[in-house]
Amino acid sequence: MMIRKLQSGPFAERARRSAREIALAVVLTLAAIVFLVAAIHGHAPETASISPPQSGVENSSN
Repeated sequence: MMIRKLQSGPFAERARRSAREIALAVVLTLAAIVFLVAAIHGHAPETASISPPQSGVENSSN
């Protein structure tokens, strides 16, 4: 009887809600970690530096 009483009622509902919130927090934390690792290791060379102008080609239309 005691087990059935704990499986239904406000305590059980709070426990289920808390478990869902914990699972959501874990998933969001893992997603943030994956995002940060990808951002750190995924350096894009075309956006990380500016290429110097070519020395032989100049614009002389002035």
